[in-house]
Amino acid sequence: MYRANGKKDPPPNRVKPVPVQVLRRIFTVAMQHNDPFLSCLVDMIARPGKYTGTKSDTTPFEFKVVHLFQGGMRLNLNTAFDVELLAASFASFTFDMHKDSVRGEVIGNAHSGDPNLSHPKIIARRIIHLRNSNATQTHQFEPITQ
Repeated sequence: MYRANGKKDPPPNRVKPVPVQVLRRIFTVAMQHNDPFLSCLVDMIARPGKYTGTKSDTTPFEFKVVHLFQGGMRLNLNTAFDVELLAASFASFTFDMHKDSVRGEVIGNAHSGDPNLSHPKIIARRIIHLRNSNATQTHQFEPITQ
């Protein structure tokens, strides 16, 4: 029974998080140089990576499955002002397909209090970048290239 259960759901691979001091330093350097590549880099390092980037992952998050909220109000990512997106208190993703084959599962992260590295702020910056780049609703959340 133990062997069968072990094959069914293997233990997760544990990865040590990047120290927040390193993220803050990268963010500071990116802002000082006004470099969109470095800004994207820090956002991609700090994003909720547990749900993305696995070897078996074939469907990265798309613009259309991301939601930002101010309190209980869902923001329209196409029409909200940048300042409204950056003031979001909660960010969520809706899975079309998850590793457990659960369609429509939603995960979310509330504002942590960090002025720059909170997940809603990170997601808001990526949304703003995508909007400024005329991204479509199916544009994927992947690092930009220089």
